[in-house]
Formats: sequence, C-alpha cells, structure tokens
Amino acid sequence: MSNASGSLNSLASSTMIDLSDHKAAGTSAQQLRRSRYATLTWGLVLGALGLARWGHVLEAGLTVASITYGGLLGVFLLGSWNRRANQTGALLGLIVAIASMIAVWRFTPLAFTWYVLVGTLIAFGTGSLASLFLSK
Repeated sequence: MSNASGSLNSLASSTMIDLSDHKAAGTSAQQLRRSRYATLTWGLVLGALGLARWGHVLEAGLTVASITYGGLLGVFLLGSWNRRANQTGALLGLIVAIASMIAVWRFTPLAFTWYVLVGTLIAFGTGSLASLFLSK
C-alpha cells in the first residue's frame, strides 16, 4: 500500500504542479479538491491498467516501461535537438506517443522490444510538427 500511495501522490502532485495555472490557483480548499480529483483520476487509470492481461511478470514490466519510455525519450530528444520546440509541442508529442503505443500494444503484433524506438519517433515527430505549427 505504501508504494501505491507514494505513486498516486507523486502523480497527483506532478499533475497539480505541471498542469495547473499558478496565476488562477484558487484558495487552498480549491487546490486540495483538485488534488484529490487528480489522485482519484490517477488511481482509476492505474487500476484499469492493473486489470489488463499482461502475461508473465517480467515481460509485463518491460512492456509497461517500453510503452512510456519511448515518449519520454522522444520529448527529451525534442528539447535537445530541436531549437523550435516548445512546451505545447512537447506535451502533445508525449500524449500522442503514449496513446499510440497503447494502441500498438493492444492492436498489433509488434514485439515490446520495439516500443521504445517507435514511441520515440512518434513523440519527436509529433512534437516537432506541433511546435512548428502551434508556436506562441
């Protein structure tokens, strides 16, 4: 339970800090309510992922890691290699990459060992295009 609690609190905290508008943060009670909703949302997401049939434990762990690591690497490379990259492009690239990799995992026979490469290319490509067309 302590691992689950720590994970949920970290995810909710990151959501509140990274995605909230600090200028319109609201009162402490409003922030607490949004934090609780974020925790509940992440709990539902992680619970749904836990109910999926993953197979062997080692393969399941590597598959879950591979689904997310490609998007993270793509966003890192986007920020390192693309001078026009911006926050909107990076966030959109990460979201599209993770959603795409979940679809690849669910609907294609592609081995999990390729997920990082495919996710990286999707995140970098989507982030580059979004940064180019959605610049501030």
